Amino acid sequence: MRGTSNVDPYWNSSIPRSYDELKAFATSSDVDERQMVAAMYDLPEDLVAILAVDDVLEVASAAAGQWTATAEILAAAAAKHPELTAQISLHDNAPAHLLRLKPIAYADKAQLDRFYDSVDADADARTKMSEVAREFDFSHNISESVEQVWTRLTGRNA
Repeated sequence: MRGTSNVDPYWNSSIPRSYDELKAFATSSDVDERQMVAAMYDLPEDLVAILAVDDVLEVASAAAGQWTATAEILAAAAAKHPELTAQISLHDNAPAHLLRLKPIAYADKAQLDRFYDSVDADADARTKMSEVAREFDFSHNISESVEQVWTRLTGRNA
């Protein structure tokens, strides 16, 4: 039930909180408390893992934005909430199978390397794709995804 939290609505998330306090909020039956803690900066990875698969989409979405969310956590969040797939594809730690959806202009070398590994790209395909990715900047069609560029260059689906 929303709005039943006993937490001060002006609770300052920059004040250091103990792990036990954070865990209590992360596992609370109150959705507002879970969402509040899911949006905190620097949330420990194990609590992000709990919150990323929360039944409430807004809680899972906030947790999926955490920099401590690993590829495994993000994959679990996308499996539980497919509507978060596009958001998760933009995360620096996006799982390889979701990197294909990321706009090519936002994909860095490490992310492209993970994508190449996931599609068993040979050296020639990696070189072609990397050249195109380097040429992209924010003045191009930034909505063209890694998968679209890959398919255009190789004729293979990701």
